[in-house]
Amino acid sequence: MAIIACNECSGQVSTTASACPQCGAPFKKFMGPPKSFKDRFSADRMDAAVAEAKQQKREAGRGLFGAVVGWGMLILIGLAVYSIL
Repeated sequence: MAIIACNECSGQVSTTASACPQCGAPFKKFMGPPKSFKDRFSADRMDAAVAEAKQQKREAGRGLFGAVVGWGMLILIGLAVYSIL
């Protein structure tokens, strides 16, 4: 249970109350101001999402890099063996 301010009269109201005891405003009218974009997408959540995206990109890049290096090594070994024969 928390105490919040009524949007109609700024009186103190419990979150469990169905209406403001001072002015009678229904609960839905004073649920508080809507959350701003900044509140919904906090810096911590955005940092975590960016870090996760970067990690996924790095992992995908490693697979491609490994494949290119692997094929390059096979080609070099093949050329070396071919030149010996």
